[in-house]
Amino acid sequence: MKIEYTSRQYNVPSQYITKSVSLDFANGTTTVGMYTFYPLYEDNSESGTYRVLSSYSHARLSRFTHAKLALVKSR
Repeated sequence: MKIEYTSRQYNVPSQYITKSVSLDFANGTTTVGMYTFYPLYEDNSESGTYRVLSSYSHARLSRFTHAKLALVKSR
């Protein structure tokens, strides 16, 4: 399931894909494991984001994605 969460520390909303949910009834806690969701395209039409991104090579898009991931990891 895709969810949106805003961290109190950064106050920036981010989207995540749920990996796992664990319940601990003895301690009354719930743990949710998530992956960060990075949308590549906003829609599947041949316009908008698709049209812009299709003009770039895979290598250039990969460098951009890796740079964004490095920023997230440094937080």
